[in-house]
Formats: sequence, C-alpha cells, structure tokens
Amino acid sequence: GERLIAMAMLKPGWEPHYEGSPEIFTMVGLGRIVQEQKLADGRFNIVLLGLKRARVVEELASFAPAGDASQGKPYRVGRLELLEDSAPDGGAFEQIRLGLLAVYVTLMRARSSEWKPDPHMSLGLLCDLLAAQIDADPLVRQAVFAELDVAARARRVVEMLHDLGVLFPFLEDGLDDRFGLRGILGADESDGEKQYGQRAEPFHENPS
Repeated sequence: GERLIAMAMLKPGWEPHYEGSPEIFTMVGLGRIVQEQKLADGRFNIVLLGLKRARVVEELASFAPAGDASQGKPYRVGRLELLEDSAPDGGAFEQIRLGLLAVYVTLMRARSSEWKPDPHMSLGLLCDLLAAQIDADPLVRQAVFAELDVAARARRVVEMLHDLGVLFPFLEDGLDDRFGLRGILGADESDGEKQYGQRAEPFHENPS
C-alpha cells in the first residue's frame, strides 16, 4: 500500500485498557513509513516521515484486541480528515522565526557540532521540531501539536521554552534584542526570576 500510518497520543488513564482500545486524542500525525526493522519477537522498529496533521473522524471496528488476528487487524483503523496550518500573514512573525531558529540550532549543535540547519524552514515546522526536542509535559506538547494557527503555536512554544527555563539563557545573551522573543511573552511574564512551569497549559480536547 501507501505505507501510511497515523500516530496518536493516548489519553490519560489508558494503562488499564492498553490491550484493548484506550481513548486517544483525535488530533493525530499522519506519516509514511520510510524504514522498518523487524525484531526477533515479531515487532517492528519504524522510521516515519511526517506528512500532515489530521483528525480522526471515525474509528472503524476492525481492531483485534490483544493481537488476536483471527478477530480483525492487529492495529486500529480509522477515517481521517486532513488538516492544514493557518500561517501568519506577511512577515510579522519572521523575527520570531529567526529567534526560534537560533534557539533550535544551539540545542541541536549541543548534540552534534556538525549538524547543519535548514535556514528556510517554516515557522510551523520549527515549532514542531522544538516541541519534540524539549522534555515537557506530554499534554503541553500535545497542545502545541494540536494548534493549527501557526502564530498561536509559536506563542505556545515560546511560553513552553520560557517556563522550562530553556529560553532565559538566550535572552541573557541578547537574543531578544534582535528577535523580540520577550515581546511574545508579554511584559509581565519576562522576568528571569519567575518560577518556571506555572503557565504552559496542557491540552484538553473539545469533545465536540
């Protein structure tokens, strides 16, 4: 087939229902399997190329709980609605993009000095990559992922970086003077002495 798979996050309280069909957040990531490795126990490691955000609009009753292949498929199947980002107009957020790119480059080069960025990556993609790199509450990261308004997603990412203490060293080094990251936080939220972790809100899916 097309080797497509949707990756969903399980809702809190999934543990007792893991072998069945625990509830998931309906906002998912659609990706194509570009590499796979079969393990000795029959499972697979896979590498995905992310393609689109999507929303699960219907889950089809074809999943076999506990892997009983005689009763259905060994994975959950659903019908998806593909979603598009809403990018900010004009160049209003270009300075923010450059500032977040500088943060991302610094974080990645701390892991590999030879890593080279794509200087033209979009603000939306940059926000996704930063959110994936930061050790934040999974529900906070889900809130970033679920935000289709790229300007709002950028604000969430800046707030997350700030609240976790990741952003403050960059502000101290003068990054804010060039890119205005402090402005997206609001004047009353930019004190480097604030207690981190008090503001970034977790994701609560609208049941409708």
